[in-house]
Amino acid sequence: MIDARRPAAFHLPHPPAALRRLAAALVVSACGAGGASSAQGLPEDFVNPILTMNSQGHTDLIQALAFTPDGSRLLTGGRDKVVHVWELDRGRPRLESSIRPPMRRRGGRVYAVAVSPKVDAQGRRLVAVAGMGAIGSRGGILLYRLGRDGSRESGDLAFELPAGSADDPVERRRGHGGSVSHLAFSPDGSRLASCGNEFDRTIRIWELGEAPRTLLILQGHAGEVKAAEFLDDSRLVSVGGAKDGSIRLWDARDGRPLLVASPSTADLAKDAGRAAGINALAVSPGGRDVIVGREDGRLEHYDGAGLANGSILNREALEGRAIGGGAVRPRRAIEALACSPDGKTLAVSVLKHVATHEEVASKDCDVELRSLPDGKPVGLARSAKGLVMALGFSPDGKFLAMGGGERQEVVLRDMADPGRDEPDLRADGPGSMLWDVAFVDAGPTVAFRRARADGAGGTPWETFDLRERRFGAQDPAASLRGTVPTLEGWRFRSLDFDRVEFVPDGGNPLPVVITPSDVRWSSYTFIPADAAAGHHAPCAAVGTEDGAILVYNLRDRTRSRVFLGHGGAVHAMAPSADGRWLASCSADMTVALWPLAGCDAPPPLGAALAVDPQGRAVVQAVAPRSAAARLGLKAGDAIVGATRTAKPGPLDVARLDTVMAAVPPDLTDQLALQVLRAGEAQPQVLATSRADVPALSLFAAPDREWVVWMPEGFYETSIAGDRRLIGWHLNHVDATNPADLRSLPSDFHPMSRFEAQLRRPAVIDALLTTGDPVAALATVQGPPVVRNPPAIRLIAPAPAAPGAEVVAAGPDLNLQVEAEASAGRQVRSIVVHNGPRRLAPRVANPPAGTFRAEEPIRLAPDLNVVTVEAVDDQGVRAIRDFTIRLAVAEPPPPVRRDPRLVVRAIGVEDFGRRDPDPIAHARRDAEALVAFFPKPDGRARFSESAIDARALADPDADQVAAVFRELADDVRSGRLKAGDTVVVSVESRLFKPDDEGALVLASSRPGEPESAQGASAGAIAEALEEAASQGCLVLVLVDALHPGASRATIASFREWIRDLANRRGAVVMVASKQEPSERLDAYGAFAQAVIESATVAGGSASRSNAPITLQDFRSDVVRRVSELTSRRQFADLFPPETFAGWRKVRPFEPQPTPADDLVRR
Repeated sequence: MIDARRPAAFHLPHPPAALRRLAAALVVSACGAGGASSAQGLPEDFVNPILTMNSQGHTDLIQALAFTPDGSRLLTGGRDKVVHVWELDRGRPRLESSIRPPMRRRGGRVYAVAVSPKVDAQGRRLVAVAGMGAIGSRGGILLYRLGRDGSRESGDLAFELPAGSADDPVERRRGHGGSVSHLAFSPDGSRLASCGNEFDRTIRIWELGEAPRTLLILQGHAGEVKAAEFLDDSRLVSVGGAKDGSIRLWDARDGRPLLVASPSTADLAKDAGRAAGINALAVSPGGRDVIVGREDGRLEHYDGAGLANGSILNREALEGRAIGGGAVRPRRAIEALACSPDGKTLAVSVLKHVATHEEVASKDCDVELRSLPDGKPVGLARSAKGLVMALGFSPDGKFLAMGGGERQEVVLRDMADPGRDEPDLRADGPGSMLWDVAFVDAGPTVAFRRARADGAGGTPWETFDLRERRFGAQDPAASLRGTVPTLEGWRFRSLDFDRVEFVPDGGNPLPVVITPSDVRWSSYTFIPADAAAGHHAPCAAVGTEDGAILVYNLRDRTRSRVFLGHGGAVHAMAPSADGRWLASCSADMTVALWPLAGCDAPPPLGAALAVDPQGRAVVQAVAPRSAAARLGLKAGDAIVGATRTAKPGPLDVARLDTVMAAVPPDLTDQLALQVLRAGEAQPQVLATSRADVPALSLFAAPDREWVVWMPEGFYETSIAGDRRLIGWHLNHVDATNPADLRSLPSDFHPMSRFEAQLRRPAVIDALLTTGDPVAALATVQGPPVVRNPPAIRLIAPAPAAPGAEVVAAGPDLNLQVEAEASAGRQVRSIVVHNGPRRLAPRVANPPAGTFRAEEPIRLAPDLNVVTVEAVDDQGVRAIRDFTIRLAVAEPPPPVRRDPRLVVRAIGVEDFGRRDPDPIAHARRDAEALVAFFPKPDGRARFSESAIDARALADPDADQVAAVFRELADDVRSGRLKAGDTVVVSVESRLFKPDDEGALVLASSRPGEPESAQGASAGAIAEALEEAASQGCLVLVLVDALHPGASRATIASFREWIRDLANRRGAVVMVASKQEPSERLDAYGAFAQAVIESATVAGGSASRSNAPITLQDFRSDVVRRVSELTSRRQFADLFPPETFAGWRKVRPFEPQPTPADDLVRR
């Protein structure tokens, strides 16, 4: 038990000093920055575009979450360097927007998020974000403006609180001298408390306002300050992590220490001070209760008034007694805490397994519920397959939010029934952690597991054929080439978390020390020598918790390579049987392939040098994908000096390439080059660790979306993999003053925006064939130049003030937008969209660096979302939404017109004389869907006269084509207008002739020529585009993959769906993405799931009687198809990228009748 005592002495706070509104982040020297730097001192891995994988959810550990005070939104942040903003509709999380701090390989991780309790004059709140900063000493704090409710415009950077240097005395630091672990606003929102890591050990209280400044610096903790919270406006409580473990109470007005409760000397001595460290802090409303959770498993309660009456709340856990009917093992770390708004319930995340240095244990967590103040267990909210380090109750206490798990999911529990797992109350990350990897064949086909092996062989393997780009199921009887546990008498031995060794049969072991930044070892494998594959000596590789792979030459007993490419722990590695590849899988949800050629020797610099008369080493040529290429060396550069972090004194630049070829690569021993470039007066410093990057990476999502890519940017994708799974992050910084760098808002663009430039499946094929990334890149004349898409600006109407909403004075508006291309690029066109409606392109003739377009539109009352798309001369697209409010005293009278519902269901069951097998129930499916959409729950939403629903059973090719000609004619004649709904269901087979476009197969008729096999998929897409571009809601249901579908057919299907959704403006739902669509007793699985989507069977308790939205429809159908087929079939819905607000569209209801909404006058 810890007793509170008054301190004998305390540290006086540093006197306040005025800080600039935008404080600068100090940049460390190039050698310590972890990458190359530009002339302004910016690292190369900061200024270059960065591929990242968190566009649709988190891909690494969620470490913080916070509700907005009104409970309408939830913010989550984590190690994947993003803050996601989730809109909450009765507890259902829907991704609204994202806030993206600057990032690098390690820098940018988010450890803390806090939301201000007050709003500004424009109705926006401040969001404070901190963690491990991307530049400088990593201790900067960024404050963003959160958009108004319903707005997608979040992420405007308000100001930055500066970082300091741990080398400076505390009183001289402008900010924290290391990463920031926690943030908390004062109850009135005027101050912000921040906590420093073990190198800083301070709490700072910042005064926020026109000139933000450090108000107080609180000192006393002996280690990391894990968390701090305001008990009220006058008091603050803080807790210490490892080697500290104290709880301290402070006067938040003048910084005086009031009380301190410290662990005993004996407790601090355990496990090098880690056991007593506090991991989590929770404070009840009004500061009545203070609860802390420790690494050794103790859950402690104190009175907030004076840290008195300390008690342990979980004695039954420490003694091994049962909670909720299950045995609880003692001494499991407390990872997170949250207290309900009424102060009666405590949520506790408890780690299930103790980590040991012998193995990497699964980091599963139980989230317990306990009553307060007695701590009595009252239930289990969740048992997660992964760490849960973020908990929070909604302001009204109705929901508990939990962040983390095997899919880095955001899960909410309705506190009326907290044990119920409601599918609608969760948002999964885009992938899942991968725990094992192996090779199936030399294709290569890789196998991976999404869960740890259970010891009985029951954890299933999935496979992905990289050449054919498709998923598969691994035959349990087939052999796999996985981790090589021993080699030629060598074996692996763990000595501690950060110390391992490779032990030969005879002789001394080869020791390996893991640096603190890499945390601990996480996997290993031996790599047999293979002269034919280009590596002559046997090697061994160690994966680390932070994502690095360290390769050692066992013959020379030296480190030969460092592989950097993963963003999370490397859980497994496997060399291929042909010796060409090393596969690795990670907690970051990806598989990476590394070329093994040359892995037994340190990498050369990769620059051909010649000494000029001045003694400088002049670069003659730079090898592709070399260290020299990655740090930015160019032909003609003159190297005037060189140093190494680990070796004092200058290096001989004349022999630089030879010298470095003998130096093992090391992340802590960087090579720094002073480079003088033509036209520059002063040399710039470029630095490199000479680490290797992957040849190819794979993100294989559980829902059968996937993307494979090279780090240079070339890729291939599933239907939506490049839209959902990967994108380019671009940092921006004001480097006008190199000594005073200022963060600017970052950009993120899904990879799909770069499809025209970077989607190159032939390059991926060349890489897999040759095993040589350089040879693959040579097929397209080298790596691409990735530039930002055009910047889009709204010229008129303009906001009255920065950050204010855009308000139009009247309904008739000349919308003016401008697009500016990146350097070296030109704008080709601008297109304006509203919902599904697309106006005619405005073409720049000739293309220009900056292009302005004017579009006469008519606004509807209240909010209008206008989407603008701009395309540059490389085909790279930018898409931006603008919200414009039309303020009117009285809304205009409603337009009296019954929106139409047109339903066409095509079911081809019998193909007549053609070869394909029949599709069971296709005719019945078509008839059922035609009956379903007009009355999804037995009640008609459209007037009878406005419904036109027809089923076509076994139509021939002419009849199929006639359906779509009729739709196009109806659009041209005005019978179909903006606001009408068109639903088309196609259940048939897709056929891809060798030299023609894809066909939707139809039934044959006697005497019909063999050439009339079906209707053109391209012609179908064109007809649907006409309806969508005029403002109709076009919903297309496609069930076209059936047994016997060839690789070419599946590829054509993928392209057809991408074309329909991305270019034609239709909302497309598919029955399956790859596997054959399954047949049930009465209907196809897809048709049955659609029919059940609007019924009690398909609905959700959390939804109550609210109308079903497109998001609900998607969730219900996807889930029901999975259930009906035991996860053998994966349905999905794909809206156009330019369809803003698609999630809230009600597909079964008449669409709002537009009052000339965005109709060209």
